[in-house]
Amino acid sequence: SEMCIRDRYQRRVRDQPRLTMRSTATVALRARRAVPAASYSTNPLASLFGSGPAEEGVSLVTPLPGVVVPSSSAPVNPACKMTKLANGVRVISENTPGHCASMGVFVGTGSREETDATSGAARMMEAMAYRTSAKRSQFGLHHEVEGMGGVLSVQAGREDIVYAADVIPENAGALLEVLAESVMSPSFFDHEINDEKPGLKDKCELAMQNGNQVVTEAAHTAAYGNTGLGRTIAPSYSKLASLDSGAMKAFHASGFTAGNIVVAAAGVDHEAFVKQAEGAFGSVAASGGASKTASPYQGGQYCIAGEPADGMTHVFLGFEGASWNNDNLIPMCVLTTLMGGGGSFSAGGPGKGMYSRLYLSVLNQYHWVQNATAVNSPYTDSGVFGLYGSAFGSDANSLVQVLAEQLSGMAGPISDEELNRAKAMTKSTVLMNLESRQIVLEDIGKQVLCYGKRMEASEICAQIDALTAADLQKAAKAVISLSLIHISEPTRLLSISYAVFCLKKKKKKL
Repeated sequence: SEMCIRDRYQRRVRDQPRLTMRSTATVALRARRAVPAASYSTNPLASLFGSGPAEEGVSLVTPLPGVVVPSSSAPVNPACKMTKLANGVRVISENTPGHCASMGVFVGTGSREETDATSGAARMMEAMAYRTSAKRSQFGLHHEVEGMGGVLSVQAGREDIVYAADVIPENAGALLEVLAESVMSPSFFDHEINDEKPGLKDKCELAMQNGNQVVTEAAHTAAYGNTGLGRTIAPSYSKLASLDSGAMKAFHASGFTAGNIVVAAAGVDHEAFVKQAEGAFGSVAASGGASKTASPYQGGQYCIAGEPADGMTHVFLGFEGASWNNDNLIPMCVLTTLMGGGGSFSAGGPGKGMYSRLYLSVLNQYHWVQNATAVNSPYTDSGVFGLYGSAFGSDANSLVQVLAEQLSGMAGPISDEELNRAKAMTKSTVLMNLESRQIVLEDIGKQVLCYGKRMEASEICAQIDALTAADLQKAAKAVISLSLIHISEPTRLLSISYAVFCLKKKKKKL
């Protein structure tokens, strides 16, 4: 009947794709069997993926016929080159491979160079970056940068302020000119400064809820007083609110000088970049590098009463550490890795420091310790090294005792396993960080500010490899040269939110 014919036709149409797919699969299987296959013994994982014996094919390292590799993708051996302009500005670059370039202007000034009249200026410089300048409005500057596909950033610290940008190499020269004008010729209009203050107020309030940051800033005040390195990079809002155009211009004029500036880039041709930098910074008045404000280590105690946001007491026990130019810098970095530490909760996994001393001897032994971390902050002529910890107020006195015992033990025996693990982790940290183009930029710029040259990763790793347990013990003894027994019962920590003890080394008897 007509209905039977229609049903038979629909079944044939419905089954046709299935028959076609089955035929295609049969042809493919026959073709595959015609190709010699490697044995299971040489491909033990092949059967796990349901594909049977792996087939012989073209090696992944064999160039494909007709495929032209762009020059930017060809193998490159990164190398650093540095040139000093006639006015004293230093230009350094590395031909890091990639399709983007990172560049930055590194200024050797920060909160360390502030005065009572300019207190908070470094933080305000960060907030006022890329605002109205001599030739461009804030809107015009950002519109121009967006047209180039550029991305801007800025970060202020105790000894430097870094203005950075990412862009495609073709636009590097144009963006560098915009960057130079914004950094060297800011207008500092009062209305723009006032516009930033409400946002800074919110940031200051959030910063006071971060126990780690509060303790870090307090540690510098306890170590160096209220001048030099003791001046905070996270000032109170009252200090920021008092800043005006005159104070900002005074701070800028004292620190933003030719000899205090390093122009760095990663992913550019050096000769071309030098010409671009000369056009952008060649008009800056010639000068030598500015001397750093003296900041001798004093040591002392700094406590903040009140109820912290997390309800815990935060403690830091510290000493004067190694500076960037100290022979003990590399040993102290490895010692910091060896001590390690972190929070009581960690995702763990390889390389997370779960086998460091503070994890094994503190966090895994005392359930009431919420955080125990080694801190190492080197600067040009000094540094701060110590242990940070946090616990609820009822355990604060015990926390100080535990941290003190760990500090004392640093100068004791170090096993080969501990040493080798700490050295390997320190090297892996250096090398993995340098896989990032932005980190390469920061590394070369800040090294020139500190040393006047760039130290290659291979040289740093060679110094790490050469370290012995005796070198780490010697560095630890140089930092810790007094008994810690007397701080095991500090002044009523139960009512203190943040307690910092930056201890001064004993004077040798004559």
